[in-house]
Amino acid sequence: MLQLWIVLVTFSCLFLYVFILPKWRNRHIPGPRPSLLLGNVSELSRQGGTAPLVFERFRKQYGDVFQIWSFYRQIVVISHPDDIKYIIVTKNFPKAEEFNLSLSPLAGRGLLTVGKSQHQERRRAISKHFNEDFLRQLHRHMRVELMILLSKLQQVTERKESIDFDKEATSYTLDVMCRTGFGCTANTQEDASHPISRAVNVSLREMYHNLVAYPIRNCFGLYSSPALKNATGVIREFASQVIEARRTESEEDKTRRPLDLLDIFLKMDNLSDQNIIAEIATFLVAGHDTTSHTMSWLIYEVCQHPEIEQKIQQEVDTIWGDRQDWMLSFEEIGQLEYLNKVWKETLRKHPVAATGTLRRLDTDVTLPSCGMLLRKNTAILVPIYLVHRNPEFWPDPETFEPERFTRENTMKRHPFAFQAFSNGPRNCIGQFFATHEALTTLSSLYHFFTFRLACRAEDVKPYHAMTMKPSVGKVSEDAKGVSEYVKLPVWVTPRNTMAHLREE
Repeated sequence: MLQLWIVLVTFSCLFLYVFILPKWRNRHIPGPRPSLLLGNVSELSRQGGTAPLVFERFRKQYGDVFQIWSFYRQIVVISHPDDIKYIIVTKNFPKAEEFNLSLSPLAGRGLLTVGKSQHQERRRAISKHFNEDFLRQLHRHMRVELMILLSKLQQVTERKESIDFDKEATSYTLDVMCRTGFGCTANTQEDASHPISRAVNVSLREMYHNLVAYPIRNCFGLYSSPALKNATGVIREFASQVIEARRTESEEDKTRRPLDLLDIFLKMDNLSDQNIIAEIATFLVAGHDTTSHTMSWLIYEVCQHPEIEQKIQQEVDTIWGDRQDWMLSFEEIGQLEYLNKVWKETLRKHPVAATGTLRRLDTDVTLPSCGMLLRKNTAILVPIYLVHRNPEFWPDPETFEPERFTRENTMKRHPFAFQAFSNGPRNCIGQFFATHEALTTLSSLYHFFTFRLACRAEDVKPYHAMTMKPSVGKVSEDAKGVSEYVKLPVWVTPRNTMAHLREE
């Protein structure tokens, strides 16, 4: 009997210390009322894929700073630019370990997840190679993949069928990232069954589950998810084979091809093959999914604003002239001022990395926007979705308005109110290439085609799982060529002929 009482008392004290005391100590921070055991998990998971929308409802109710609880884990959510600057730049607090561990099965200790002490050196070593000459080489990598995409769209117009644009864009950007990363293609645009495509999608999904279910799944590593273990194995094997082939490449073959990311990593000192694989995998997974979904959201918004589409096409056609080619030059992409505004407004309204970054305080802090005290070891979430919808800095945030990004409006706005690529020492190293890739692709798409939604605009909903993508379960009755469940069905109409374009 005594032993039973000891067990009960021990369990009660442990429950009090883990689940009740932290909530009581942080009662001064506003937020939805948590249950003692689950916290706010039930409300956050009630409808899958809608976490950013739930956060937005909480922000409207509790303000720019509020807390949520995942079982015993406290997460303070901030969305005021002054606080963001303080957390990620002034103090540059480290990324939370749960973020690093959840992504480590694929990203290892690459640039995305490496600790604060090593990040600066690794970042500097990579950044010195990301010059204009190298980015010109990456521009060359896009030519073949872009031609395949345009040809597929042309075939759709001839068959008078609709197409799932997000699906096609995701295959396209994955092939582009394979070329820019490894110097070879996975050819997923023409072979949807390629194992690398499924492996990337599974990895993204399972790593998101790791983060949501932390630390339960992480305690068992890859054994908690056989699907993740298999997917990361496919990606790593693919990368290993390419690395081995590169090391045995002849000088003649090397001089004939454009440079890629693998060239950069192989030149770096003290970078093991496992670290090279981690870096390439990070660029591959993060680089293709974010760009493809953002292009899809742009198509979605422009389809609802014919006047914006007309301005894009006028700008593109003026630069294009009468050339017989399927893409603009590297220099000409920089002249796409209006399309760049549309791109930024899409990143503002539909930030694909909607839940942003997760940091961990290594000291007590007082938030500058409100004077609220946060204790050491508090996890801080910076959801880009909330930052970009803060009406104090983005009036009428639900309106799609590219003019927000004129030079004059940008100068007047708080510099940390736009977080599409984050800010500070850990901002996105690939942001210039992502923008360049998107503008290059979109300029060709709008030169050769016009797009219209094959569903009602209100039927397209955001679905968030690591990245935020469009999703619609219902298409127009006359839509052909797409499955019943799609992400973004569109009609494609030709504008300019592709008949005389030369192929390489």
